[in-house]
Amino acid sequence: MEYEIARVLASFLCGFLLALSGSLVQQITQNSLAGPSTLGMNSLVVLVILGNYLIGEALGFEESNITAFIVYLGIVFFLYTISNKRKANLAIGADFDQGVRTLLLMGLCFNLFVGAMFSIAHFFYLAQGKPFPTELWFGNFRQVTGVQVYLLIGFALVLSTFACRMGNALRALSFGIETSLTLGVDVRKTIRHSLIISCLAVGLVTCFFGVFAFMGLIIPHVLRQFRWFRQNSARELSWGALASGLFLMALDQACYHLTFEGTEMPVGLLSSVFGSFILMFLMLRSEKHLWRLS
Repeated sequence: MEYEIARVLASFLCGFLLALSGSLVQQITQNSLAGPSTLGMNSLVVLVILGNYLIGEALGFEESNITAFIVYLGIVFFLYTISNKRKANLAIGADFDQGVRTLLLMGLCFNLFVGAMFSIAHFFYLAQGKPFPTELWFGNFRQVTGVQVYLLIGFALVLSTFACRMGNALRALSFGIETSLTLGVDVRKTIRHSLIISCLAVGLVTCFFGVFAFMGLIIPHVLRQFRWFRQNSARELSWGALASGLFLMALDQACYHLTFEGTEMPVGLLSSVFGSFILMFLMLRSEKHLWRLS
């Protein structure tokens, strides 16, 4: 597969998976601040990649993003198995919102911990004059391969299919937990399956291409500014994810062709800069609207 074609496909599929992940997390939690980044999913992948890199350096073998992804898969399915056996620990009902806020706080704390560990490791490698994967924090598609694209295609098809099959349950969840239970929706199963889809999507993207900060958090916010997406969760998971893929693909092409003194800016860095300003704007706009209503 030619490099240019592989890069276009990879950026599109990553944007698709990140939006799908973010929409699922926000729909099941009904919390606008929930996302793969704020729940600590990105940081968990970074921790796995960092551990894989340090172990590889210590033992003298070349680290692989495929190996890191396999380790991450094992961790995700281990956590899923634990949650499946201990269903009673998933609070459904009046305590659900409190549980989501606690999860967000834990995710933010975990982000700080992983960021500190990454900085410490970077310091020691820098002091010894050794190379360190600093670009991990800002995703890019410079080293994309055909194998990675084929894996992205396969996972995108499988994960989006499972997400669409949960469309009715997710639509019921948008009316609240109590309403979903009344309609006979298996809320615990829907939440667990949505979380594992989100974890797999974020893990694949981050292991291969690095962190695209806030993409999964911001894209659903932007999509819901349009009534066509806001009134239909299934459209957000399908057409919204496709729109996100096109956006990241266009942004990456801009980085690829518009270099600065021959140096290409990581698209993950650019998306985080734009994304943070967009999120602040949307939050301030929402706050202003609430003040007018009061």
